[in-house]
Amino acid sequence: MKKRLAILGKGWLGSAFYERWKSEGGSIHYSTRNKVCDHHHSFYVNLSEEGFECSDPEFFKVDVLVIAFPPFRSVNADLFPSVIQQFCRFLNEISFQGKIIYISSTSVYPSKEEEFTESYSFLPEEDSPLLQSEKWLMEFFPGKVTVLRCGGLIGEGRDPGRFLAGKKNVAGKNASVNLVHRDDVVEVIKQVIEQDYFGEVLNVVSEPFPSREIFYTNAALRLHLEPPQFSDEELPDRKISNRKLRQRLNFEFKYPHPELIQSF
Repeated sequence: MKKRLAILGKGWLGSAFYERWKSEGGSIHYSTRNKVCDHHHSFYVNLSEEGFECSDPEFFKVDVLVIAFPPFRSVNADLFPSVIQQFCRFLNEISFQGKIIYISSTSVYPSKEEEFTESYSFLPEEDSPLLQSEKWLMEFFPGKVTVLRCGGLIGEGRDPGRFLAGKKNVAGKNASVNLVHRDDVVEVIKQVIEQDYFGEVLNVVSEPFPSREIFYTNAALRLHLEPPQFSDEELPDRKISNRKLRQRLNFEFKYPHPELIQSF
């Protein structure tokens, strides 16, 4: 029997997972920021700089909660961990019994030349609001949270050929590209649930492409767009390892290499 799911944050990624789970006959509902919910599968839930709001705790009576809510993009980004902390306390107050998948980002890793695995030990000065949010969730619900650190998301409506097209003096021509297709992230979420793989951190990224200049030039030309022009300014060559994901979940990427992606 399919597990009952809720998605907190039905954006570009959350919507794709919602449709996938629903199409396979799964029970799933989602949050909306609209206080007047116009769909019987939606509940008003909001995480903002002002705090956490929820119209009905029934939203959280599920087997798995998928948190696909991005950190604040405003000047108040540093407030995000405190809101997550408030959210965790709320879940405790309502005796939340489910498990959690938290969609994070490989941006938690520092900008330095290294191949990063999930076991990387962060220095105090490498702390960030996103990393703090991961820690809060895993400390509040030990063994029940899996964090997915996703690379740059690409897919339908997000063609990498448009990311840098026409830009000048782009730094880091020799740095690696760490991207992942939305379809692969959706499948990873599904596999974590079905294999009951919780209490872990996973990097979700395709194989790193060894040159930003070659990748983004070819991606722009494929769309008949002006390719970016790169400067000689170097950036640290950050490589994100997906070894743990492939080994622990026996996961096979639909798009293992970003250069294989044709068009969205």
